Amino acid sequence: MPAHDAPTGPPAQTWQTAPVACSRTWPSLPSAGDEMKRRTLSASMLFLLTAIVIRSPAGEQVSPHCYKVAAGPFAVASVENVVLRDEKRRKDLPVSAYFPKAEATVPLSADRKVPVIVFSHGAGGSGDMGLPLVRHWAGHGYVVLCPTHADSIKLRRQQGQDIGGGAAGVIRRAISGEEDWMNRPGDISFLLDSLDTLEAKVPALKGRLDRERIGVGGHSFGAFTAQAVGGATLKLAGKDQPQSLADKRVKAILLLSGQGRDQMGLHERSWENLRLPMLCVTGSLDRGAQGQPPEWRRDPFAMSPPGDKYFLFIQGAHHGSFTGRFADGGERLGLFRGAAGGDQKAIFEWVKAATTAFWDAYLKGEMPAKQFLQSDALATASRMQAKLEYR
Repeated sequence: MPAHDAPTGPPAQTWQTAPVACSRTWPSLPSAGDEMKRRTLSASMLFLLTAIVIRSPAGEQVSPHCYKVAAGPFAVASVENVVLRDEKRRKDLPVSAYFPKAEATVPLSADRKVPVIVFSHGAGGSGDMGLPLVRHWAGHGYVVLCPTHADSIKLRRQQGQDIGGGAAGVIRRAISGEEDWMNRPGDISFLLDSLDTLEAKVPALKGRLDRERIGVGGHSFGAFTAQAVGGATLKLAGKDQPQSLADKRVKAILLLSGQGRDQMGLHERSWENLRLPMLCVTGSLDRGAQGQPPEWRRDPFAMSPPGDKYFLFIQGAHHGSFTGRFADGGERLGLFRGAAGGDQKAIFEWVKAATTAFWDAYLKGEMPAKQFLQSDALATASRMQAKLEYR
């Protein structure tokens, strides 16, 4: 199956890392067990290791930004809808892959192994959407695998199913449907079981998937999926004890518009044993499907054990702000009509910065990324519109 190549950055600009004169050393990092300790680093230190300056062809400085918001060094290749057959569950799982294309000028590591991110779409979505955020990560050196779950409207239409109630109906079913609560994490674990098969079906991935560096992220229902495989427990009908669907191969999780307690089987003790690194992202206009305030999405961060936990809150961000679909104003808001919120392009830059730093810190072990996450750099760069906490 051929891969589709696409450049990740505009050719008319040159992207340069631009250190600014400041201290050459970073303060020591806090211990993981410090309860709700939020250490900050001086704003000037941000630009020693993470400032990126956009320059015009003539070399004129336009504006400074924070951690890796620019397109990455790799061109991005993609293969859509590779079908993996799950005989045990008697279902097909379409998977789309977005990955860095090695070039002579920008080689991959010597062993060619690349960290893997599995990204789970929201209710009714699909894995072949080619989301800007997914492509951004791929351009910075990740293989991003996007399964299409059974609730996908596109997939269900292809299968001739009736989509009663449209997207709103899909969301209602997601809230109440225990079958999907179980199936989605099952899709992630099956995909991880099938990496050898995927490499055989996609020659460009042969030998490149690093099984020791796997992260799982998701948006909305996909964030629920990421929580479940990360270790959040669920109360299910007919079960005396909360159930765990955790997959120990997963090293870090990202929740974009994740759920709090009292919905979809989640409860106040769901996160008490969730010890993986976790980044939760939400915004001031990101209400829950049942009208919960945005602060409800803080529960996974606040109720999990401290240590490598992060919470990003963005003023003006709504439920559709985080994957880049609306960053350029080119896609209509659909369900998010009337919730235009703040500057969507700026919001997406802040999301790119925080999420790329998170993966770099916990899948690549890059210390500057972790230092960025635990500084006040993002708050300073966004003029306090995006605040990143850690504990």
